[in-house]
Amino acid sequence: MKKIFVVDDDKSIRWVLEKALTKNNYKVFVYDDPKAMILDIENFKPDVIISDIRMPGMSGIDMLEKIKREYPKIPIIIMTAFSDLETTVSSLKKGAYDYITKPFDINETVKLVEKACNNSTHSEIKDKIVSQVELNIPTFTKDNLPKELLSIEPVKPGSRNL
Repeated sequence: MKKIFVVDDDKSIRWVLEKALTKNNYKVFVYDDPKAMILDIENFKPDVIISDIRMPGMSGIDMLEKIKREYPKIPIIIMTAFSDLETTVSSLKKGAYDYITKPFDINETVKLVEKACNNSTHSEIKDKIVSQVELNIPTFTKDNLPKELLSIEPVKPGSRNL
């Protein structure tokens, strides 16, 4: 089951997101304080984080920067009550996966979380495949090419005798 962290100082926003995401088979952890959420990342390894951008104690931008430094692959969706283009652009430049503006359509938000989870999973699979391929493919030069390969004659262009 995918784990979603929701961080917002507004209890009603946390409640709505928790209910909608739980209904869609996500394990949801809710926080009113980004510092408490950051402490739980290592223990619970969220698949996606949804965070308000303006909160007391630590802004969503500061939280975003901290998490992206330590856990760059976790998608973070930023919520804002303001149509503040500058803040939105700043959060995207600092690594936010996407943003939603309050009030938001809960169905669209659930779809966005699903998309972020899928992108995160695909990224992990791709990284595993790339690391395995990098470890298993030998690099040959003229000097270390196996003798068996040296005796193979190149195929002439247009030849049908393969």
